[in-house]
Formats: sequence, structure tokens, C-alpha cells
Amino acid sequence: MFDILVQMIGFVAVAFFILSYQMRSNRLLFLFQLLGCLLFCIQFCILGAYSGAAGLLINILRNVLLLMAPKWKWVRTKLTLVVILVMITGMTIATWNGLISLLPALSVGITTLGYWTDNGQKIRASQLMGSPCTLVYDAQNPIFLKCARKTANLERSIYAHILRNDYNARKTAEILTRKKSNIKKVRVNSL
Repeated sequence: MFDILVQMIGFVAVAFFILSYQMRSNRLLFLFQLLGCLLFCIQFCILGAYSGAAGLLINILRNVLLLMAPKWKWVRTKLTLVVILVMITGMTIATWNGLISLLPALSVGITTLGYWTDNGQKIRASQLMGSPCTLVYDAQNPIFLKCARKTANLERSIYAHILRNDYNARKTAEILTRKKSNIKKVRVNSL
């Protein structure tokens, strides 16, 4: 029964992460990922994966700060970013369990740098780079559901990036084609 409860926490967390990728605004993305991180943090603590849980706590703090960034202008400063990166270093030292403890730190650090840009493409690229670190960490721990989520996130990030760029390229080509034909019509009509 306990194992089922722990897995259910993971399933609900996965649902929040899947939903986060459907959000159009960075603010909603941060909120849904915050909720997913909170649930995964609980799951990691139950399973004894403390480096991962500590990294998720920093993710939660980071996402709360980013949600409040429109009101708290100091959040987007380099000083705040440096403080978070120092916290990641402290978390790594405090939960050290061998070299494997570096992986959650790398993942949180990479995604934090991406999130600080407030650029959707860079945010997703940072997730793409941070996911393999977490995936390897998860594979070393008995948290296979989170492993599957990271694999899905990695694939989704790749597909979303490819599709978004392809869509944007086609839209731009259509707009340019329309403008050219409108220019030709205006020239013909003015003669």
C-alpha cells in the first residue's frame, strides 16, 4: 500500500510537468513545474534521495521567485541568480553522497541559468540540457517513474523545439509571400 502511495505522488507530479509544457506563458509554466517539483520533493524524501530532494527545494524557491518577478524587481538581478547558484553548491556539499550528487546540482544550475533569461526558447533548451543529468541521477536511485518523466521531457523538448521552429519558418515565409504579392498588386493598380 505504501509503495502505491509513493507511486501515486509521482504520477500526479508527472501530470503537473506534462501540463506545464502545454502552458503558453512562462508564469504558468513556472507554477505547474513548482507544483510538480513539490510533489517529487516529497517522493524523494520518502525514498531517501536527499540530493535530489534538496535540488527540488531550490527549484521550488527559484520558481516562487520567478512567479513573483513582476512584483519584486530584485528577483531578476544577477545577485539573486548568484545567491541561488551558491545555494545549489551548498546543497551539493550538504547532501554529498559521492560524484552522483553532482548531477542534481548540474541540472538545477543549468535550468536556473536558462530560466533567468525569461526567454521561452532558452528555458526549454536549458531543460533539454539539464534533463540528462537528472535522468542519470534517477537511474542510480529507485525512482523509475521520475526517470520516465525526464525521458519524456527530453523528447518533448526536442520535438517542441523542432516543431516550433518549423512552424515559425513556415509562418514567416507565408507573411513574406503575402507582402510580396500585395506590393505587386499595388504597383499594378497604381499604373
